[in-house]
Amino acid sequence: MAHLEIRPRSGATQVHSLDRKTPVTIGSSPAADVPLSAQGVLAIECRILWNGDAYQMTSVNPEGVALNGTTIRKGILVDGDRLRIADTEFVFVDVAESIPVKETPPVGEDVRLKFDDEPAVRPGQRRPSPPARPSEGRGTGRPGKGGDADGGGFEVRQPAAEPRGGRRGDEERKGPRSRVPLEDDDDGRPYDVTGGGVSNPLQEALADVLPESKKEKPMLARGGGLVGAGEAPEPSLREMAGSILKSKPRRPGEEDLARSPLVVGMSIAAAVLAVAAGTLWFVLAREFMNRKFESAQSALEGGQFAEAIEGFTKFASDYPKSDQAKQAKVNIGKARVELALAGAVPDWENGLKSLNEFVSQHRDSNDFRPDDSLLRMFARQSADRIALGAAKMAESTKRRPLLATSADARQLLDILSPPEDKPENQLAAISAALKSAESAILQQETFDAAIAQMKGANEQKAPLQSLQTYGKLLDRYAVAATDKSIQAQVKASLEVERSGIDRRESPVVEVSASPALPDLSTLSFNRRVRARTDVTSVNTVTVAVAEGALFACDTITGDVLWRRSVGLGTPFAPISVQSKQAGYLVWDSARGQLVCVAERTGEPIWSTPLPSSPVGRPLIHEGQIFLVSEGSTLLQVDLQSGELVSELKFNQPIVGPPAVSSQGDRMYLAGRESILYVLSRRPLACEQVVWLGQAAGSIRAPMLMLRDYLLLVENAGAEVSQLRLLDTSRDPKAPREIARGTVEGQVYDAPVVRGKQAVVASTPERLTAFVIAETGDAQSLSKVASYQVPGPQNVPMHVLLGPDDQFWMSSTALRRFDVKVDSIVPDKAQIAVGLTAQPLTSAADSLYLGRRVPFSPAVLLGCAERQKMLLEWQTVLGAPVLAATAPAADGSAIAVTAQGDVFPVSAAKLAKGSFELQPTTTLAVDEKSVVPLGASLMPDGRVAAWSGGESPRFWIVGNDSAPRETKLDLALQTAPVRLAEGFVLPLPGRLRFQPRGTGGSPVQEWTAPVQAAAAPVWRGLLPVDDNTFVALDANGRLMQGRYQSNPKPHVAEVGKWEA
Repeated sequence: MAHLEIRPRSGATQVHSLDRKTPVTIGSSPAADVPLSAQGVLAIECRILWNGDAYQMTSVNPEGVALNGTTIRKGILVDGDRLRIADTEFVFVDVAESIPVKETPPVGEDVRLKFDDEPAVRPGQRRPSPPARPSEGRGTGRPGKGGDADGGGFEVRQPAAEPRGGRRGDEERKGPRSRVPLEDDDDGRPYDVTGGGVSNPLQEALADVLPESKKEKPMLARGGGLVGAGEAPEPSLREMAGSILKSKPRRPGEEDLARSPLVVGMSIAAAVLAVAAGTLWFVLAREFMNRKFESAQSALEGGQFAEAIEGFTKFASDYPKSDQAKQAKVNIGKARVELALAGAVPDWENGLKSLNEFVSQHRDSNDFRPDDSLLRMFARQSADRIALGAAKMAESTKRRPLLATSADARQLLDILSPPEDKPENQLAAISAALKSAESAILQQETFDAAIAQMKGANEQKAPLQSLQTYGKLLDRYAVAATDKSIQAQVKASLEVERSGIDRRESPVVEVSASPALPDLSTLSFNRRVRARTDVTSVNTVTVAVAEGALFACDTITGDVLWRRSVGLGTPFAPISVQSKQAGYLVWDSARGQLVCVAERTGEPIWSTPLPSSPVGRPLIHEGQIFLVSEGSTLLQVDLQSGELVSELKFNQPIVGPPAVSSQGDRMYLAGRESILYVLSRRPLACEQVVWLGQAAGSIRAPMLMLRDYLLLVENAGAEVSQLRLLDTSRDPKAPREIARGTVEGQVYDAPVVRGKQAVVASTPERLTAFVIAETGDAQSLSKVASYQVPGPQNVPMHVLLGPDDQFWMSSTALRRFDVKVDSIVPDKAQIAVGLTAQPLTSAADSLYLGRRVPFSPAVLLGCAERQKMLLEWQTVLGAPVLAATAPAADGSAIAVTAQGDVFPVSAAKLAKGSFELQPTTTLAVDEKSVVPLGASLMPDGRVAAWSGGESPRFWIVGNDSAPRETKLDLALQTAPVRLAEGFVLPLPGRLRFQPRGTGGSPVQEWTAPVQAAAAPVWRGLLPVDDNTFVALDANGRLMQGRYQSNPKPHVAEVGKWEA
């Protein structure tokens, strides 16, 4: 039997049997009989079929197929031929079959008709001799004239062989006689002349293809039996014809037309023609049937699945009993699956439906049950294609129903696979594709919902709500930044925001009555300390704001020159400006005015009421002040006249001050969230709104403009901030982010820049240096190094860059740093310990700084030599008086300030109302103490003062002597109370009695009970009489205590009340 040996380059050799009835296809299509997985292989490369004489290979590939090394389109295959397709070799093997040869009856025998009572003889069986019949005389060939007794036969003399060279004699012609039984022509029954006994292969083949109605029927013999039904008639057609032709002639009128030679000849010719016609019909019918099957098969292999379905369906209907009818039905199922999966857009749902029908139709057949059967393999391959293809299409088209199709196909693949050999890789790939498709569909559904929300918000003129939706979407899906539908809504939102900005020229501000201000003509206590006294003023000033007043000090001597009340809570430090004369720009919160005061006198040059208080530091540019105020407003004020020029009203709070482009024609202003405003300067208007994506309130530091680059800092969280560098040179396009840098901590103050160097201060007390290059890419911002102060605190920081890569930072102290190639190196020296109160300023080699100590609200304004890191002078500004002793007889008194300075006060000084710069003494308060210094007037006219920290102290200050100091082991929690014999000191968990004088017996203090859950925290003490007091703790518990001297001095609890 012929077969193909399949020899892939890698793998075992396989054998595929060939069937003369069914062509074999080779190609990459799953429907191919021999599927190949190599790249570049067509769906059907070639077809091998039996052409009636031999196996023939026909190439479907237009380029042909390699046969024995030669590329041909068609060729006959012989044993040993080799086909090569891609990396696979096919060897044709043809094993010869033994074809049985049917026995042919002898030719030339006399025609012998069958007797009615003679038993039938089957092919290959020896015929018995006919029975002898009595003779009535010499036969004449006529009935009743010497014939048989029944008148049914006549004698036929067998001719003898004539000797060579002469005539036979009468004796030789006589010879023996035999009787040939004939049918009587009187009874109307036909002769049995079927020629039985000869096995005709043509008749056998016709029996396979002829309809039942056209098959030869058995002939009824005279005796009632059937001739031809399972048995062959005895005489052959040739014998019968010879016998008739050799019969004795009859006289006219006695001829039998049925036995006439002409009739018999014509009958034989008709029979021959019928046999030939039947043979031709059979050959043509079988060829037509094969061609119809091959046509449908070619359509299936060529991808014409609809034509294949139609062809196989008609074939199965026309030839239901054909051997190929079963294969046609199988191919119909395959073609239906392939039809659904073919084309540019496969119909995966119908493909799965057709595959399920295919499996249901063949599930119980023996051709489907084996795991390695071709039908089962086709079903598994198709399920794999559908599962993976539906998942990928679901991902690309975002159609959720395809997920169910893919999942069902995956389940079918799992069911059809052998339990011990599951295709784990395929199943895993399908699961991954399903997961990816589910994510893509969920993303699209989220996009659709976001688009609807954004569109609705834009229609309601709420662009910020739309942008918030976009921001949340972008946090979840970064690809939203490139989605056209989403970006269309973003663009619409930005345009709605731009069109909603209200611009007004020369707005009118209603001026309300100014509140009553404190009288600043009284005496001010300002302790001044300086390293040198032989210096001379140069009539320049430096300023600071302390306790609601603007102070001006001489830059050389530190003397206080003037002060002006500006109210509490100024939003920015005074800015040196050049208006009509040199002065300082300051916000007067008490009057609600923007004021420009003269540098030398503190008198107003101009003052302008504003509609709302400023937020942050203003921008001064080309004689104009740009100021962000509460109420989401940007104000423009003329620096020379103080006139309010214009204002822009935004839809959200904005972060100032704006940054000005290098050409000066544009300004950039950040919104509180999401967007950046691009403004024109002349006139002041919004040109463009750009999506920036910052979180609400994340930008706290002012932006900086570095030529064409815009630098901003966004606090991305409690632990990290992002520096973002935007290129603004693509006019008129929106600014584009080109680089980012990371800074640990949060940034509240603007970075400082000198040349290409930028230093960013972040919490807690951390410095990070960057180099900014004009490369226009991600390398434009490069981090150099960072440094953090040991024991850092979350305090304000102010940085000032100097020459030679040096810079100074004021935070918990004034420190100097050098920027190296890859590091920041701090100077060992640090001065002016305390909390920075205002930005650093400089003049020549001097730095001017303001700071506070933790226990006092006063500002210490000082001048430091920046190279030597030495304080040249320091003046205390704004220290309030905590308490003063009762006036003496001459009207003098002692005042104690919040800074711990003790100043003598006379009636003359009070009347003059000047600045007192020299205290008599200063209480030794721990500068690191965070507990405010406390003082109160005692009933006896003296002042009690106390401090906390690591070295808590208690002082008694009177008019007659220096303060009396007592060191404590614990800090007071509130003001002590004065009794007749001394003071009750509220210490943590106890009440201690401090006698008025020195010496005397010690007094036992009161302590909280041991079983108490926590020691009481005292909130206040009040005297009741000379020996009794009440104390209130943080839990609302009121205790009544008393100083008792019996049996020994002690503080006792005599009553309590709990809320």
